[in-house]
Amino acid sequence: MKPGFRNNRFIRITVLFAAFFVLTGFVYEPVLINSEKSFIDLTGGIDTSLKTADSVYKRNHPTPAPRPAAEQKTAQTPQKTEEKVETVVVVSVSDMIVKIGDVECQSIDEFGEKIQEEQYAQKSFLLIDDFAEYRTYKQVIQLLKDAGKDFQTEEVVK
Repeated sequence: MKPGFRNNRFIRITVLFAAFFVLTGFVYEPVLINSEKSFIDLTGGIDTSLKTADSVYKRNHPTPAPRPAAEQKTAQTPQKTEEKVETVVVVSVSDMIVKIGDVECQSIDEFGEKIQEEQYAQKSFLLIDDFAEYRTYKQVIQLLKDAGKDFQTEEVVK
């Protein structure tokens, strides 16, 4: 073994580690963005949005006008409440499940019997395809046609 061999190997390893640190960025100090200046200049966009923001806020949040005293007294008198009669019934078909209003039908036959009931006699139906199975959806449409019911179709987009 040569007398300077150990020193030579130590120097080589030290130079390799130093080169590794320099090349991988351990010695490199990143430059931070100056906090006084913004990275992107947004002053033009902010100016235009702030000019229209006030008018949009006023349009969406109107201040109620005060009522005269005479109108306030008439508003306090009890009025007869009219009962709302719902003329459209929602039929939702999801996978193989059919719902008419809030009632879930166990089968297509049960749905056919349900739409023949007196409560659905003068009503129209809104048929919603909520990712229904093709065969079930077509059977529901056919039952509504056979029963002579008015219906519209709508697809749910999620």
